[in-house]
Amino acid sequence: DFLPEDDPALVIEAARGQVPANEATLIGARLTHVLTALVDNPDLPLGRIDLLPATERELLATIGGDVPARDDAAAPRATVVSTFLDSVRRRPDAPAVLWSGGMMSYAALAAAAGDIAVRLRQAGVARGHVVGVQMPPGMPDLVSAMLGVMMAGAAVVPVDPEAPVAYRAARLAELDVAALIVGGGDGEPELAAVCPLVLAVGQRTASPSGALAVAPEGPAAGDPAYVLFTSGSTGVPKRVVVDHDALLRRLSWLAEHWQVTADDRTGAMVRPGFDPSLIALLM
Repeated sequence: DFLPEDDPALVIEAARGQVPANEATLIGARLTHVLTALVDNPDLPLGRIDLLPATERELLATIGGDVPARDDAAAPRATVVSTFLDSVRRRPDAPAVLWSGGMMSYAALAAAAGDIAVRLRQAGVARGHVVGVQMPPGMPDLVSAMLGVMMAGAAVVPVDPEAPVAYRAARLAELDVAALIVGGGDGEPELAAVCPLVLAVGQRTASPSGALAVAPEGPAAGDPAYVLFTSGSTGVPKRVVVDHDALLRRLSWLAEHWQVTADDRTGAMVRPGFDPSLIALLM
């Protein structure tokens, strides 16, 4: 807690046996440097702030250490879409989605997602838009629909088909969705009334070349990847927006921590609308 008349103080607490005193001092200096940069340049994007103080950067250069590149000179960061398409190029025939009735390879999944992305763009969906995807967790097209929305540059909002229709309609209207993707039929009238476009999808067998051509127009790392809502137990449900960079970092950390390989499988058992459902589908 800080009093208005007092200057804020930064206190670093560290276990002596785990963090040497000089390392704790360095961490404090870096945090102070970043916080000062934020105060001095409130309109500067976070990605443009140099995380190393000038004195430390100069010292590393002097002693021949490994000096991290400045963020503003770094290559474009990966997205869920670019990472997925890298997997398609490496393992086009490997199974990407398995279900009791069959299998979809990475190439077939890219083709299906690319087809959806093209259809969305032809309907006017673009970067910055939000698109709802309403399908049960065990439906194979759920994965291609989510990837297709992201490839079109839009953010996904998973919609649980078993939630009350009034709740679903209210959330979609709040987000001003550009479209709603469903697994078949035209959806419910209440949802069609708040969605400019209701798109029914089925499994596609087109060439994956179309999907690969769509990707360069896809999202940037800082673009929203998906939108979820809190349970609303303390009032009205609140939206939570997660960008590609944050989602990809989480997927990468989970894969490393649990030593997930290309031979592992994740089960699509969580209802759409809950954060773990996207992790299971996209891992």
